[in-house]
Amino acid sequence: MTEFPLRTIRLLAPVILFAMPAAAHAGACEDGFVKKGNFIGGLRFIASQSVIDLPPAVAINQLQAIATRRGYQVITAEPEAGALLIEQARQSNARGFPIELNATQEGGLSIVRMEAKLPAGMNAPSDGARTEMCGMLAELKGGKAGKLAAGGAATATPGIPHRLP
Repeated sequence: MTEFPLRTIRLLAPVILFAMPAAAHAGACEDGFVKKGNFIGGLRFIASQSVIDLPPAVAINQLQAIATRRGYQVITAEPEAGALLIEQARQSNARGFPIELNATQEGGLSIVRMEAKLPAGMNAPSDGARTEMCGMLAELKGGKAGKLAAGGAATATPGIPHRLP
């Protein structure tokens, strides 16, 4: 049996890590998910995702399309500033609330942060919020695929409104 020399492994490791798809890093969002606040003063859910080769404007355009498809209302989008404000629509048994999305880039790595702010007196289970928020962030794509996906913001068809459970 032939063994790879240690030098070859050291040279290939960065290439393999760089080439791994974003889906391979999906656990990072779930692991870093944070719930803050309380029922009395209001809850906040925070999720973030790192994506390679995803400029902030492209990230915001992708998120605008993702949010529209999932039935969220886009309140304001400022792609060049890396900011998007969406809202979960008011439903029969739940008030609407804002969700802020911000994208920043350092070198070739972008960090996309999502924060849902529930009003005082409103509750939602952490598991459902984590699943929905991380699911949205997992749809982000870097590189050429990301630029193509960002073009869908203008043509996205509104979907059935989702609810953070």
